[in-house]
Amino acid sequence: MMREDRHMPLRQLMKRMEQRFASKHLRKTALIRFQNAKQRIEESIEDWAERIHHLALYAFEEDAGAGL
Repeated sequence: MMREDRHMPLRQLMKRMEQRFASKHLRKTALIRFQNAKQRIEESIEDWAERIHHLALYAFEEDAGAGL
C-alpha cells in the first residue's frame, strides 16, 4: 500500500489495513501505539500532535461513538 502512495495519511492506511485484516487487532495495535507514543527528536510538536491525534481517533473510535 505504501508503494502506491508514500504520503498516504495514517487514517487512510489503517482503514485499508482494516479492510484486509480483522479490525479488532488493528485497534488494539493502535491503542498500544497511542499509549507508547513519544515525540521523536526530529519531529516538530505540530507533527507529533497530528500523529497522536490520528492514533487516538483510531484507537478510541468505538468509544467516541458511545458518547465518551
